[in-house]
Amino acid sequence: MKTALFLVIPLLTAAALPAQAQRFIPGEIMARFVSGSDAGAAVEGAARDPQNLGPLAPIASLLGASAGVPLQPSRIASGNWVVLAIDAEALVDRIRGQLAARDNVETAEIREGGGREGPGQATPPPKVVVTFSSG
Repeated sequence: MKTALFLVIPLLTAAALPAQAQRFIPGEIMARFVSGSDAGAAVEGAARDPQNLGPLAPIASLLGASAGVPLQPSRIASGNWVVLAIDAEALVDRIRGQLAARDNVETAEIREGGGREGPGQATPPPKVVVTFSSG
């Protein structure tokens, strides 16, 4: 008997609360680095040229690796805070790969989230659909 399981990644969805009621933006992380450190210097350089976030990519990658969540630089906020976005596509693909590697999993595939989209509504997150092997 095959069993299908739908996993929805809640980190990637916005809550159904009005914007003013949200205390955070789902899918984003803010970080601030010590002034004088290599990361701090990279942030200060990016703050001078906010269109060029390339120098922050290695920092985001290192932070993402240590947190276990793929991150990419999104923007510089006031006070030299770095806004890092969760790379949703990479995260969902990694989860799919980890599930597919399990002995009791027959298939694991990504399906785009269904549902309605429109003004004030969040884009539905992708789903990982898993079919388990019998036994």
